[in-house]
Amino acid sequence: MAFFTFLGSTTGHSEVIASFPSGWRLADRADYSTEDLSFLNNRVPNRVESDFNGDGINDDARILLNDIEKKFGLFVFLGKKEGGYKTIKLVEYLKDTVKLYMGIFVITHGKHITACGKGYGNCAPDEPKELTLRNPGINFFQFESASSVFYWDPEKNEFKRVWLSD
Repeated sequence: MAFFTFLGSTTGHSEVIASFPSGWRLADRADYSTEDLSFLNNRVPNRVESDFNGDGINDDARILLNDIEKKFGLFVFLGKKEGGYKTIKLVEYLKDTVKLYMGIFVITHGKHITACGKGYGNCAPDEPKELTLRNPGINFFQFESASSVFYWDPEKNEFKRVWLSD
């Protein structure tokens, strides 16, 4: 069974990122429908913090929008020991709706049954039925629909993605 912790919106957090990639901005309350936000007790699911790569330094994940290119994406800002952040774009999609329909929350370390393990469709040869996270991950979800988790693979020194539901 998975246990989730939702951390954050822009309210109550100090801004730790000096700037976003050129043309990108943080998704805000106006970018979401009132109906979707009511599902989350009016919290804006656009930002979470945790130590995603297990180096002892807090990292920051955010949903950003690019209004000019009509895109949205999930970005991680990995904290560096010497200060500052390394920016990683995990995914990017065209924003084809008026309101944003994606959110994020922290998924705890431990065992999680994947979409493959739940029997959703055919499993790819390298797709796990169960995922054991050493560190927290980023659950990237569509309201009342699919979700996936981005987690740090220490052997490859990068994020991987696994679907949790369809």
